Amino acid sequence: MLGVALGMLVVATVGAVLTDGPRAALSPAFGTIVIGVLLVRFVRNPPAPRLWSKQRVIASGVVFGLTGSAVIGCMVWVMVIRPEWSIRGVAIFGILFVLGTLLWTLRMAQTEHREALQLAQESET
Repeated sequence: MLGVALGMLVVATVGAVLTDGPRAALSPAFGTIVIGVLLVRFVRNPPAPRLWSKQRVIASGVVFGLTGSAVIGCMVWVMVIRPEWSIRGVAIFGILFVLGTLLWTLRMAQTEHREALQLAQESET
């Protein structure tokens, strides 16, 4: 997930430099540096997988469900308000990206839960 955010920030930084100059790229460049450092840190020292409790599943579902619904709602609103096909195409891409990210996050959580179960079973034996 951090890799996706890093890629998007790099694109935003380059786009800001090309369209508005280096001063406009300060904020995305700072975000790129912060997320890059976090990504290197997580790659070198990956966190141990944790079991997903019911409370964690419910809280994550509420947070991701509400934020995903809000983003998709905004994209649908943009598609209705703006008649240009290029903007509608970007909105459709945004909707698909959010749905794909939600599914990918779900698969990642299931994998982490399975790995944590395996580690717990191995440590018991």
